[in-house]
Amino acid sequence: MSRVNQRAMTRIATLFVLVVIWRAPAYSQVPPLARDDTRIREIVADQTAAWNRGDARVYSDRLQSHGVFTLVDGSTDVTRIAHQERMTRAFATHLKDTLLTQTIRTIRFLSPDVVIVQLDTTLASAQHRRRTAMLQVFVRKGSDWLVAALHDVEVTAP
Repeated sequence: MSRVNQRAMTRIATLFVLVVIWRAPAYSQVPPLARDDTRIREIVADQTAAWNRGDARVYSDRLQSHGVFTLVDGSTDVTRIAHQERMTRAFATHLKDTLLTQTIRTIRFLSPDVVIVQLDTTLASAQHRRRTAMLQVFVRKGSDWLVAALHDVEVTAP
């Protein structure tokens, strides 16, 4: 995919997320089923554990096959496979031996099949510590959940 198409996809995804968030207060939050809330929390915990093992396959496993995944450096992947390949390279190089902490800030059920999860993350290595704010949009796939969109931005405030 060309760089122009990637930028366009990033803009579309960002616009989609902003519209969903902007429109969300107009609707009451759908009460989650306890098992769905628990499953979302399990997936986030699985993502964290996979990152900390350097396991790109498992880390990317919950991503929808096609979506929009914007990383903290501004790069965008539009398929799970592309994201997994990028993470495989990263875990072998600049993200090797890093530890990820993810804290769920909010889980908002917009419908029985769409959930927005806001996370505070910290990425730590021996030399560096980086904080980000991440937004993941989960969609129901059968009886389970997949990430359809992910947007991660660095937090520069203390």
